[in-house]
Amino acid sequence: MNPAELFAEPATLILLGLAALIAGFVDSIAGGGGLLMLPALLSTGMPPHLALGTNKVISTFGTLSASITFIRKGWFKPRFWWPATLGTFVGALSGTVLIYLVQAELLKKLLPLAIMLAAVILVWPRRGAANVPSLPTSVRIGSRPQWLAGIGIGFYDG
Repeated sequence: MNPAELFAEPATLILLGLAALIAGFVDSIAGGGGLLMLPALLSTGMPPHLALGTNKVISTFGTLSASITFIRKGWFKPRFWWPATLGTFVGALSGTVLIYLVQAELLKKLLPLAIMLAAVILVWPRRGAANVPSLPTSVRIGSRPQWLAGIGIGFYDG
């Protein structure tokens, strides 16, 4: 199917726009908007690789917007996080290449399972999360933990 054919109907565009609006709202509050947007994109008949890429572009703009807000308010200082940034880039590139190598038919079968698993993880009650103390702002995290965390997060998100 030609990607241009996917959006030939105005109703499809309107429904995808509504899904994006709701997903953006959910993302701004708690994260996980992709759990709404990805199934909406797949329901149009969009090939899974294209749906994943489109969903990632959408979430990238949301993350960029949030990052700019955090930096402007002084809640985040980018100069302390270069190892995590580099690790995230390496992990995202690796995850993207891996997804690219997976056949579309297999991906069509695995994506619904992955979405359901992610949804279960998000709604599963966490014990003790309210008792986690916040770190003082003067605490700096070493570059090795940043690098490793960045690779893991980037791989998952890539």
